[in-house]
Amino acid sequence: ETPYPYGIYGSDSWLVNRNADRDPIEQGISRPGGPSACRMWRSFDYTTYFAMYYNMYRIATQNPDLVHTLDADAYLMRAYGTARAYFEVPYNIRMEGGWSFTGWTDWAYTLGNFHEKYLLRLIEALETEGYQAEANYLRSQWEIKVKYFLWDDPYPYISEMPVDSTAYESTYAITRYAIEHGLKPDKNLWQNKNTGTWYSHPVIDPSRYRTFLNQQLLANLGCRGWLETSYMQLGSDFRGCGSSFYTLSYMSQMGGWSILDQAFRFEDKPALLLRLGYASMLSSWALMSQDPAHDGAVGWGFTPQKFGRGWNPRVSNGWARGPWPVCGEIDHGLTAYVETAATVVIDDPLFGRIAYGGTVRDAHTQLAVTPSDGVRQRLWVIEGDRRIEMNLMGNGFADQSEIVLKKDVSKISFTLDDRMSTPFTTLRISGLAKGTYRLAAGSNDLALRTVAAEGDAIEWKIPAPTSAERAPRIDIRRDSL
Repeated sequence: ETPYPYGIYGSDSWLVNRNADRDPIEQGISRPGGPSACRMWRSFDYTTYFAMYYNMYRIATQNPDLVHTLDADAYLMRAYGTARAYFEVPYNIRMEGGWSFTGWTDWAYTLGNFHEKYLLRLIEALETEGYQAEANYLRSQWEIKVKYFLWDDPYPYISEMPVDSTAYESTYAITRYAIEHGLKPDKNLWQNKNTGTWYSHPVIDPSRYRTFLNQQLLANLGCRGWLETSYMQLGSDFRGCGSSFYTLSYMSQMGGWSILDQAFRFEDKPALLLRLGYASMLSSWALMSQDPAHDGAVGWGFTPQKFGRGWNPRVSNGWARGPWPVCGEIDHGLTAYVETAATVVIDDPLFGRIAYGGTVRDAHTQLAVTPSDGVRQRLWVIEGDRRIEMNLMGNGFADQSEIVLKKDVSKISFTLDDRMSTPFTTLRISGLAKGTYRLAAGSNDLALRTVAAEGDAIEWKIPAPTSAERAPRIDIRRDSL
């Protein structure tokens, strides 16, 4: 369809959108209250869909028997098309009032949008599958945003609504990208259609990356509960009227990922932020009902007052203390947990040796960890100055089975489950000492990998056992220095 085949409609009535007068779309104008055929300006709608298509690509890659409409390549191209539209379509539509905004909708570049960190995974997938030009395009647009946040926006923490806390997922993803990939100088990188301003960055000072990392963390903490330790406040985002208005929104878990990930990757003393980050990741699960009549139902937020009024006009009479009786956007928060869930082990100065999302036994020279984070595909271990990260793609760690690590990380042992029909499971480990490592499944040696520099990541593809086999114990040993 023309002119925007990947445009995402966003309104209460898809049917009305579909049959509305199309003239405004040709003019690039959005008319609030009038024909809404071009209500495709909301950048937040696009991120949800390219994240979904990217995950469909992953499912089709790992379990092709589960998909019947498109194949993995087609889902990847839909993810790319929607991600490209994220940058192109809203910025070609001019809003005339509504949502407190008038002008060309540049939110893909100037606001933090939930799930946009999936762009980085999508870029990596495109490169892996040979779509380098497509990957380069998305990277170029993402880096416009990265530089705008780092150097050009005096307050890059607002979101679709200034009182929202959506941006903290993006601000951390932006600064982590800058630290890990670096940025190059530019001249006249892009022009703001609303102001006519050209943005150039002739000098790139890498010290800005760490400065911004700390600034965005403080902003995130400034609207997050960590002094009031009740379950409806600890780790929750505080928006609008603060901790007495409503808590446990989906933004709690999204911004919680930022705190948890930053604590593990960049903080010299991570214990406090790990506690808060994990509390944030768990927070919105408190909204899920276990009442037999409504088991699994989940609310949008939590009213901490004895009786309060939410902002939702559909419930103008308010409601009593507790979870809201509507689900709304909470799935975004639950998604943020599932896609980042990890078992995290640390020797905490208050609690001693502890595993968030699991249990740990300290057996002198080794640690035995049982993950129970609900996903069982990621293990993070902080042992002294070493940060060990294990990620599985495909199957996961076996339920109620220990992962055993030597404290010097010279040996790791675990068992895989068989939750998927994928022919192999990819294991990626970072944080190991220099040396050569041998992977074995039971008595079968599979492959050697060399860690050339301290902390470098290595990767193995572990073949699935045959149907007649029981899942063997996987052993990784350091052969040599």
